[in-house]
Amino acid sequence: GEVVYNDNSTGYNLWSWGYNSYGTIGLSSRTKYSSPVQLPGSWIKFHQPASNYNGNSEGAPIFAAKGTSGSLWAWGINDDGQLGHNNTTHYSSPVQLPGTNWACVRGMSQDASFATKTDGTLWIWGKNARGQLGQNQGPGQLAAVSSPVQIGSDTTWPTTDDKLGGGAGQTPMAIKTDGTFWAWGYNYSGELGDNSRVWKSSPVQIPGTNWAKVSRGGGNNTCFGIKTDGTLWAWGYNNSGELGVNDRANRSSPTQIPGTSWSHVRHGVAANYGFRTDGTLWVWGDNGVGNLGLNAPEASDRSSPTQIPGTNWSDLVSCTNNALAIKTDGTLWSWGYQGSRGSLGQNNQTNYSSPTQIPGTWLSISASGQHTYHALKS
Repeated sequence: GEVVYNDNSTGYNLWSWGYNSYGTIGLSSRTKYSSPVQLPGSWIKFHQPASNYNGNSEGAPIFAAKGTSGSLWAWGINDDGQLGHNNTTHYSSPVQLPGTNWACVRGMSQDASFATKTDGTLWIWGKNARGQLGQNQGPGQLAAVSSPVQIGSDTTWPTTDDKLGGGAGQTPMAIKTDGTFWAWGYNYSGELGDNSRVWKSSPVQIPGTNWAKVSRGGGNNTCFGIKTDGTLWAWGYNNSGELGVNDRANRSSPTQIPGTSWSHVRHGVAANYGFRTDGTLWVWGDNGVGNLGLNAPEASDRSSPTQIPGTNWSDLVSCTNNALAIKTDGTLWSWGYQGSRGSLGQNNQTNYSSPTQIPGTWLSISASGQHTYHALKS
C-alpha cells in the first residue's frame, strides 16, 4: 500500500521489475526485467493501485509522490485518460499531474483513477462505462474524462491510504472520516454492498458506521472491509471461494469472515490475502498456479482462510496469478506464476508455489497490471 517513509524531501530509491508493455516500469522503455532495476530520483510515497487485474496484461496506471508538497506523478497505460494528464498518451516515465496537496490515490485496473487531497476533497478521472466517475449521470452521459474532476463538495473523504479502495476499473470505494462506507459504479456481482445489482453513478452508503479499512478484490469483483472491532466482512463475486466464507455463492451485502483480529486485507484477481494483528498471513480463493503460496497442488482452491507459515508478515501485493509479500524485517518474498515475464524478481522464469526470498532489504511494495512489481528501499 501507500506508505509515507519520512517527513522531509530526502526520499528513497524506487525499483521495478517484470512485464513492461506500456512502460509501467517507468524507465522510458518497454523492456521487461526479471530482477529489480532502479528508477531515477528520490521518492517518498508509492501509491498502490486498487486493482491489478487486466485481461490483456496492459497494467494499471502508476502513481508516486516526491517531496513534501503532495506532488503526484503518473505513468503507464492511458487509453481512457486514467493518468490524469488531460490526454490519452501512454507514458513510459513519470509525468507530474497538475496541483499539489494530493493525499492518496487509487488506479483501478486500466480504466479509471481517483484520489483525495489533504483538504478532504475527492477527485476522479478516466473511463466512465458504469458511472464510476461518480458524477450522477445517466447512461447517455457517461463520457470519459482525462483530467481530475471533483465528486460533490464534501470535505470528509479519507486522506489515509487504508480507507480508499476499488478495483476492476469500475467500482471505487471510500470510508469517510465519520466511519461511513461509500461505493459507486459497477455492481454486477453485488460489489456495492447495498443488497442490489444495479450500478450507481453517485456514491451510495454500505450499511454501518464503524468501518475502519477497505480493501478490494481484483478482476473478479470481490470486496472486503474491516470494522473498528477487527471483524472482516466480504461481498461480491465468489466463484472460487474468493470471499473466504466457506462457500461459492455471490453476496450483495457484507458477510462476516470468522475472527476478530484482522488487521488488513490485500487482493489478487481470484486469490485474497488477510493479515491478523499477530503478524500471521492467511489466504483463500483460487490456487490455479500456486498463487496462494501454500506449496499445494495447482487448482487446490480454498474457500476459507488458510495460514501461510510465519508470524512477521507485514504487507502484500498481488498481480493476476502471483504475489509479493514483505516481512517486518524488510525481507521480500514472491510466489506464483511468472512464465517468461520475470514478475517474481528471481532473475529466472520459474514458477513457485511457496514464498521464495528476493535478495535485499526493502521498505514497501506495489504492483501494476498482471506482471509488474515496484518496491522502495533506502
